[in-house]
Parts: sequence; structure tokens; C-alpha cells
Amino acid sequence: MLTLDQIKQRIEQLADQIHAPANTMPTYGFLRRDGTPNIEVDSLAYYYVNYDRNTKVFDRKTSDLDVLLYWVFEDITFIMASEYVRANRDPKVDSRKVRFEHQLSLLEVIHPDWKERKEKEIAEILKNSL
Repeated sequence: MLTLDQIKQRIEQLADQIHAPANTMPTYGFLRRDGTPNIEVDSLAYYYVNYDRNTKVFDRKTSDLDVLLYWVFEDITFIMASEYVRANRDPKVDSRKVRFEHQLSLLEVIHPDWKERKEKEIAEILKNSL
């Protein structure tokens, strides 16, 4: 298991590749309870948790660093893609499509496998929404 400092360094390296803004980054070992995800680690697992106004949004656990990093960057790239849509809104184009495409392009820069994983998740979302 990596330490919190090692995880933070790895996340910051990957975040630099996509120019992720500071406000999209998680906290490390400090739960703010304002909707900011937090990473914790012990000898057995990595924890990715999020509370907003004392309400649990999610509480995930894994022993696989790649899974943790995917969760983190799925969130970061979603925020970045949503900001991109807001800044480039075109009423003639489905904003979800633009957001999905932008998120996928960001994930591809970091890790092509994460792009493929997210594509499958998006396809499932779209299939279930019809």
C-alpha cells in the first residue's frame, strides 16, 4: 500500500497532465464534509469517501491503487467536462454528449484503459435511460 503522501504525489502528477484545477482535487486524510472527496489509507485498503453536509455521498474501498486512481479521475474529469460544457454551451448540441466526449478525452490523456472503462459505463447509462 502506498502512503497518503505517495498517493497525493501520484494524483498530482496525473492531474498536471490534464491541467486539473485545484478545486477538483480530493483531500488526503482530512474529511471536509463539503462534498470534496477524501482519500484515506490503512494497511489493508484505500478508502475514497465523500460527505456533503454530514450526508454520505459515497464510501468506497479497494486494495487496488488503479481502481482508486480511476475513481479519483472519474470525478475530476467529470467536473472539468461539466465546466467545459458550461463555458461552451451550444443549444443545438446535447450537453451530455459534449460532457461525455470531453471527459473521455481527458481520461485518455491520463490512461487509455480508463477511457475504455468509462466508455462502457456511459454506454450502459445510455442504454438504461432509453
